[in-house]
Amino acid sequence: MRKQITTILKLVILSGAVAVAVYWLRFSPVTVTAYNVTAGSVVNEVLGTGTLEAKVRADISPKISGLLVNVAADQNDRIVKGQLLAQLDDADLRHQVEVAQSDLAATKATIKRIESEIAAVQASSYAIGLFSVFFNQQMGLTLDQIGKLSAISGVAALVAMYFAALFIDRWHPVRVNTYLAVFGIVGNLMGWVWLFVSIPGKYYFWLSMGTSIAGAFQIALVGGAMLPLYMRCFPQSRYGQICSAQALFRSLCALVCGIIAGGFMDMMKWLYHGSDFAYRYYFAWGLLFSFLLALVGVLLYREWYRLGGDSHYHSPASWSEKGYEELAIVAIVGPQRRWLKLGFLLITAILLIAIACIAVMMYWMNLNQMNRAFFWHGTVLLPAAVAILVLWTVIRTRISHDITRSQNGEPLKNGIPHHGVIIVIACQYLAYIPIWIAQLIVSITHHMETGAVVFTTANLLVDLVLIGCIWFLARLERHHLTRVDTMLAENE
Repeated sequence: MRKQITTILKLVILSGAVAVAVYWLRFSPVTVTAYNVTAGSVVNEVLGTGTLEAKVRADISPKISGLLVNVAADQNDRIVKGQLLAQLDDADLRHQVEVAQSDLAATKATIKRIESEIAAVQASSYAIGLFSVFFNQQMGLTLDQIGKLSAISGVAALVAMYFAALFIDRWHPVRVNTYLAVFGIVGNLMGWVWLFVSIPGKYYFWLSMGTSIAGAFQIALVGGAMLPLYMRCFPQSRYGQICSAQALFRSLCALVCGIIAGGFMDMMKWLYHGSDFAYRYYFAWGLLFSFLLALVGVLLYREWYRLGGDSHYHSPASWSEKGYEELAIVAIVGPQRRWLKLGFLLITAILLIAIACIAVMMYWMNLNQMNRAFFWHGTVLLPAAVAILVLWTVIRTRISHDITRSQNGEPLKNGIPHHGVIIVIACQYLAYIPIWIAQLIVSITHHMETGAVVFTTANLLVDLVLIGCIWFLARLERHHLTRVDTMLAENE
């Protein structure tokens, strides 16, 4: 009984506790915050995840690779046009600029030195010209004949100058000057024959006249190319000053070289005991300075290419901020296949005619019983003429292969010379062939065996040096004239 009462009391207490808890949790007062209702803005927001992309994108990269030494902008930074974003290490580039500036300064000095050397060599060649009168007198000419020869040569050069002016700018005066300087060696090789041969003055007069007329175009090119060369190479801002300085230097060289040339001729006269035969060494002075002029011309040509050549030559000007002056670019005609083929055909014709003439002259020598001359022509000179033709065939073939490589866009192995001056020289020496034939005719008719051998030897030597000059010029142009049938520069 007692246990039942105890159980009932526990249940009553538990029920009371549950009732109190329920009442407390369910029916007890709730604390709230009171607000006054007012008018305001309603914000509609949408939350989400994603990737933010720019409407316009731009990839930024330097033109050259290198080490970054400074990054001036970071991701999400706002930047403006022209703002520095990053900086590369330019120590090596600054060093390269310093080296280039040193090279430019050296090139300027070289250009000035070479231009002075050209003026000096030209003045040296002019210095011996005074002795040409004594040389011609020694060869049997009268003063009247010398005057006529000079007048006819001048008229021929004047007529040739009209046509030469049409080509100088098209081929570039620097190139014309260099090519003519190289081929000038060939023209001075004939003078030595007069050390061994003497012919009547009337024959020498006509032979000299023919030589002057045949070489008039070359002389016109030489004279006509000098002023355009100065205009295309010297800085325009001080053109007058530079030309004046060069004229002064040339005059000084002419004065000094005139004294030296006089001493040279006096020494030769002393060696020949006062005989006027010493004037026949007149050619030696010209031959020496033709080699020097060719050397200086080639050096100038290479420096001209280093300063831009046909397409973007810059005249050295140390007084300007850039160190050079921009010059107008004039249209230049590059090597042309058809004209090169014509020039090569003319050279081949010269060599073939030489072989044929030797054979014909040998027959005539045999009829006149010129046994010694016949022997030398048959055993030495005719085989030498054939060997020169074979050598020329090899040179021509190699150049022709390079022309084909140029058309196919392949690198050249030997080089392609410019056609312009080569055609002029080929025509000139083709015109010299009748003069050589006339020399042989005079030698045979006067039974001058030594003269016949010497004249033919000189002609073959000229042919050999001629094709050697063409090969040299091809090698000189190997890395520069790499295209055919194109313009090397266009008018701006």
